Amino acid sequence: MPGPYMIGVDIGGTFTDVAMLDAETGEQWFGKTESTPPGFEAGVVKGITGVLAQTGRSPEDCAGFVHGTTLALNAILTRSGARLGLLTTEGFGDVLEIGRLQMPDPFNLYTQKPVPLVRRQFVAEVAERVLGSGDVLTPLREEAVREAAARLVGRGVDAIAICFINAYKNPTHEIAAVEIVQRHHPTVSVSRSSEVWPEIREYERAMVTVMNAYVAPKVRTYLDSLQERVDEMRLAGPLHVTTSNGGMLPARLVKERPGTTLLSGPAAGVIASAQLSETCGIDNVLALDIGGTSADIAVLTKAQIPYSTETRIGDFPLIFPSVDVSSVGAGGGSIARLDNMGVIKVGPSSAGAVPGPACYGRGGTSPTVTDAYLATGILDPENFLGGQLRLRPELAREALAALARQTRYSERELAEGVLRVATSNLLVGVARAEAHKGIDTR
Repeated sequence: MPGPYMIGVDIGGTFTDVAMLDAETGEQWFGKTESTPPGFEAGVVKGITGVLAQTGRSPEDCAGFVHGTTLALNAILTRSGARLGLLTTEGFGDVLEIGRLQMPDPFNLYTQKPVPLVRRQFVAEVAERVLGSGDVLTPLREEAVREAAARLVGRGVDAIAICFINAYKNPTHEIAAVEIVQRHHPTVSVSRSSEVWPEIREYERAMVTVMNAYVAPKVRTYLDSLQERVDEMRLAGPLHVTTSNGGMLPARLVKERPGTTLLSGPAAGVIASAQLSETCGIDNVLALDIGGTSADIAVLTKAQIPYSTETRIGDFPLIFPSVDVSSVGAGGGSIARLDNMGVIKVGPSSAGAVPGPACYGRGGTSPTVTDAYLATGILDPENFLGGQLRLRPELAREALAALARQTRYSERELAEGVLRVATSNLLVGVARAEAHKGIDTR
């Protein structure tokens, strides 16, 4: 009689992968299906149901369900998270704009600073002050918080991050502010820095709190819906979610701190790469995981999992303890466009699974990396997703031709240019990861 088994699921912006492991025999089965945004749980259930049908196993025999996801990561890279506001100490409203006073490319006179996740008009300052010792200099007034929160909600925010100066030393003002906001605006999601990351360095603490608040509504809604669907199919195993540090947490804890899943999927990939390199006896490994929206890069030496408290997600620093993996917005669904100088750019915006690349035939009209691969003959239109999805080359060429007409290139030349730019984006990410480790794989 078949024994208990484990289910592993990884969802990306384009596809969902499912794996089953027999806990007693070690036998493995795999499945792949399309992701189903915005209701990603439907794709997960479809994938699990397919593997269960393939193996003839019962949902009641499931011993555990481990879930990796790029939901939070993709929300950051594609700027598709919550409509977010920030409450901060009076006089510190420019914390995200100023950052660390570092330009992305100090040698480029035309370089531009990254646009913050919270624009300045959605930042509200509150009169309060805690000293570096933790002593209160200026008490917090309830009416000040209430008025600031009302202004932000009136401007349409559905989530608020709270980051007061020196709150890592004394969180009482932040705790009180959270209670006031939730009392008057119970439907608004609230994150406070003294809970998310109670450490010194104001900009980094604010940035982590903003990221946590930015992805919180999407992650919580998804996990609630997934748990409901899993309960309906009577899958017995408890639901755990992989976290940025390579571990895993019960779903109920992840909903309290959704920012811990920012590198959930990528971290799980690095853990697998380390295991594979050890099994194969390979000491030094460059791990590259290219999905539909992002590409994740990690450098492993001596088959050891790399960890860091300073990594980056797109344009932003992340100081959560995490597996040392960097992400760039370059995947199969990344959209090609022209900038204001007429130069071809690829990503970070992605067509995702819906409508997907133009060649999917689901209404997408923007040319993507997948369209370029298809138009140049690299992809087989009849054998995509194991033959489950037939691609339409004529739609890919049509989307590329529309962009090509804005340039001096032919459709074929533009497709090749898109692939060169996408590859260059990946190489830049790889070079940065190597430089961070002080190695050169050439």
